[in-house]
Amino acid sequence: MAEQLFYPISSVLGQGAMTATRLANAKLRLFKDGFNPAFGVTLAELNAVECDFDGYPAGGITVPSWSNPFLGAGSGAQITAGLLSFAFDGSGSGVTNLVGGFYLHTSDNVLWIVGQFPEGVPMQTPGVGMPIALSVGFGSE
Repeated sequence: MAEQLFYPISSVLGQGAMTATRLANAKLRLFKDGFNPAFGVTLAELNAVECDFDGYPAGGITVPSWSNPFLGAGSGAQITAGLLSFAFDGSGSGVTNLVGGFYLHTSDNVLWIVGQFPEGVPMQTPGVGMPIALSVGFGSE
């Protein structure tokens, strides 16, 4: 067994570049509050509780590209997709949701990231929006 194991800069930057390519055209989607995803959650389970509030784009938002990998503060590398926003617009039949979290999957439907909010976020009033800044990190240890 190695006494010390770490990933050098070239490795974490390479992991970032490969992941940015893999996540090109991924989908960012929201799920309803009340669902508590765990480690074994599936894309089908999340899709079954996907948000549907007025103004929500069916199937989520496409993430067209990611940044080049860069070294983050401390150690490791990161890639970012910038700020993506969802908004309630009240243009439909009055459907509202409490948003429980978000999930990201690849263009070929491989579930990649799931995030749950500490409490439901109301999407019920026209003009209310929810920005999400996506960042994926790659550690050095």
